[in-house]
Amino acid sequence: NGRTLFDSEKKIDLPPQKRHVGYLFQDYALFPWMSAKKNVEFAIKATHKGISHTDISDRAMAYLNDVGMADAASKHPYQMSGGMRQRVAIARALSMERKILLMDEPFGALDQKMRTELQNLLETLRYSEANSGKTVVFVTHDISEAVRMADRVIIIDSGRVARDVRVPVRRPRTDLTEREKEELKAIRLELTEFMMENTSAQGRSCRCGGPA
Repeated sequence: NGRTLFDSEKKIDLPPQKRHVGYLFQDYALFPWMSAKKNVEFAIKATHKGISHTDISDRAMAYLNDVGMADAASKHPYQMSGGMRQRVAIARALSMERKILLMDEPFGALDQKMRTELQNLLETLRYSEANSGKTVVFVTHDISEAVRMADRVIIIDSGRVARDVRVPVRRPRTDLTEREKEELKAIRLELTEFMMENTSAQGRSCRCGGPA
């Protein structure tokens, strides 16, 4: 029970294999009975031992502020748009302060405008001093999004690595030169052609898991 776990003074522990991993899901996975702030506080309490209630509260507000959700700290998920809920989910994932962050199509359910806004936000947060050194595994079926977000795009087919392409374009990728835009375009075309050829050669619908 999430409420009991959060309110309890009992020790919260995680399996060893998950202690260095944070998650960001496609469907937000926020606790509906908790406010935005309480959702972030839950993650902080679950992953930081011996931290005071005051520090938990301060950290939660700091992470909400980072994603532009400080003014909505008291709102519950049903009171937020999809983009707002995913901003809170990003804050919660980052608040765990893990070395590895797994993202499972986190922007797949959003419209293109909101998707672009959150891509830019995530890049800004990812390359901030506080988050330097993190490894992010970003799963998406959108080639453009994969190239936009990744330093390395890996296409998985039937459980195997079918393609591994580096994206050497500098960051941030919000103000690129024409040459850099053309470089990204070329990588997108290369990956699109590969997936089309792979599908045609095997005479079936592509079972590629998409780029990650």
